[in-house]
Amino acid sequence: MNRRSFLKTAIIATGAVVVNPIKFFGAMPTKEELKGERFYRVVFGPQQSMYDTEDVVISLNGNTLIIERNVKVIIPSAYKEIADHCVTHDNSKFYSYTLLGEATKKEYLAQLSAGIV
Repeated sequence: MNRRSFLKTAIIATGAVVVNPIKFFGAMPTKEELKGERFYRVVFGPQQSMYDTEDVVISLNGNTLIIERNVKVIIPSAYKEIADHCVTHDNSKFYSYTLLGEATKKEYLAQLSAGIV
C-alpha cells in the first residue's frame, strides 16, 4: 500500500472529507502563530524520478502539509522556505515549484478548512 492509498484509507476510516489538494496534520495553527506570516500561491512540479514522492510532504515543528503535485495551493512562507532549501545529494532542488504570487491568511485558512484530517 503506497502512502496515498494509506492516507485515503485513514481518511475513509475516520469519516473525514478531504476535497482539497492540501492536507494538514498536526495542531491547527493559532492566530498568534500565523501573525505576521506571509502566504504564497504555488504549484509543485510533477515527479521527476522514481525516487520522488507522489505528493509533496513538508513538516515543520511536528506539523505536516501533504500537497498534491500539479495543483495550485496556498502555503505559509515557512513551508515555502523549507521547500527552497530542500535539495538532493547533487544540490538540485528536491521540490521544484512555480511561484504564482502572494495570498492572504483568510484564503489559506479557507483552503485548509476543507483539507484537515
